[in-house]
Amino acid sequence: MPDQDERALPLQAALFPAEAAPSPDQDLAEADAEPAPATIRTFADDESVNSLVFLPQAARFATLEAFEAHLVERLPYNSASTRRRWANYMLARFYPDDKLNTPLTFFATRCASPEDLKPAVFYHLLTAEPLAARVAEELVWPALPVGRLGREDIREFVLRFLPDLSAASLKKVLHAIFNAYTILGVGAEDRDVLRFQAHPGTLEGLLYVLTTEFAGPGMYTFEALEASTLRRWLLWDRDWLCRQLANLADLGIISKVSEIDTVRQFTLPFDQMTALRRHFGNPRRGTVALREGGEA
Repeated sequence: MPDQDERALPLQAALFPAEAAPSPDQDLAEADAEPAPATIRTFADDESVNSLVFLPQAARFATLEAFEAHLVERLPYNSASTRRRWANYMLARFYPDDKLNTPLTFFATRCASPEDLKPAVFYHLLTAEPLAARVAEELVWPALPVGRLGREDIREFVLRFLPDLSAASLKKVLHAIFNAYTILGVGAEDRDVLRFQAHPGTLEGLLYVLTTEFAGPGMYTFEALEASTLRRWLLWDRDWLCRQLANLADLGIISKVSEIDTVRQFTLPFDQMTALRRHFGNPRRGTVALREGGEA
């Protein structure tokens, strides 16, 4: 069942505060206006399956151009122009700095299963696609206690930002949203309903996204973790997250998980690439008893 304890409502209020009341001389239409539609672009091609297939292959290539040529040759589309267009979509999402030697490339080639890679793909997809991120933050996250959204709810939300979208394009957008949630393991499609709930993930998936969200060495509070896009986008269960922090501490990736008075916090001593290298190079990784039940 979705995570519904009494902390959820204050958190949602903090994340999604009501708009300030307009001053008496402020035009009401201006006060109620949506963000400019120009800031949101169409999200119509999720490429979730191909991302899971091809990202683990990136480390085989010396340059981003060589990897792009591989995608153009091997993506499963008949037209060369379509393959090139889809390759450009993928590279823009996962390699926005035009560098192939990244933590994602390192991580993807070491994932033991697609389940470990799925959170990283979903996280980068939402980071690169503002419309998908708005759906996650403003539609799915507030509906977590209910655990479902109808296709019509999502359709109306999309049209708020893209009112001139054609019927054919709108259909592609809805398909991309449902696809991303279902294929990447954050929700499940049930006919015209998207279902979701707070759920566990995998330790490696959390390690990658955690060190992406909280970049660089530092001390972070559990409140920051609870309020992060990591939590709001991936819908990971709160207690499961706490147990994984303890697991990462046992493996030496987190240096300390502590509670001082009422402040609970954890310390990341490494940058992302160092943390990933230490984790995957740790000979104890397969032998440490991981906490999957009980309290952290």
